[in-house]
Amino acid sequence: MKRMSDRSMDMNLWSSQRTRMAHEAEKLRSKSFGIEVLRTVSAVYRKSPDFIYSSTPGEERDPDMGRIYHVRCKIRLLVQDVKALERKLTTTHADEDDERRALEEDITGKILLACWRGIRSEIEQVVEKVIRLIVNDKRVERQEREERSKCLQEIGRVLEAATVEDYDHSHLRRILADAGAGISKYELLMASQVELHSN
Repeated sequence: MKRMSDRSMDMNLWSSQRTRMAHEAEKLRSKSFGIEVLRTVSAVYRKSPDFIYSSTPGEERDPDMGRIYHVRCKIRLLVQDVKALERKLTTTHADEDDERRALEEDITGKILLACWRGIRSEIEQVVEKVIRLIVNDKRVERQEREERSKCLQEIGRVLEAATVEDYDHSHLRRILADAGAGISKYELLMASQVELHSN
């Protein structure tokens, strides 16, 4: 099979491969957190020109270790938040159903967010490593590497097209989105009760 980066690429072959990728992306989209995975992979593919090394000595560096450390710190903070919420849950009376449900949802959201941030970081690192190898193949000239980068960007756009939002948000996706936005069901509930009693 011809390489996609080959100037004499068979456009019919690329068209069929593009259709196949779009179908695969649609299948992944229907899975749990499939849209989030597609967005993550697509974003890395579309950044492929940033991974092409110039001839500057020492430019061939590892992925941003500072970014990885930052993600790990955020996950640690989320774990601490979960422990604090669990302590609060254990001191909440059994008959306070609304408060317990709100705390349980906050805990679930933070656990999901911590897991997702770890998974996303791993996806980004692996995909970025593969792309760096593809666009920095020393056996080919820079022009050829740039052609490869353009093809990778096109794949990224195909994946991105499958992430168009719909209104069918699953409960877990909503909880994850709330946690990522810093929305606390427990705090909202407490605020609404204060407002209710003040009126």
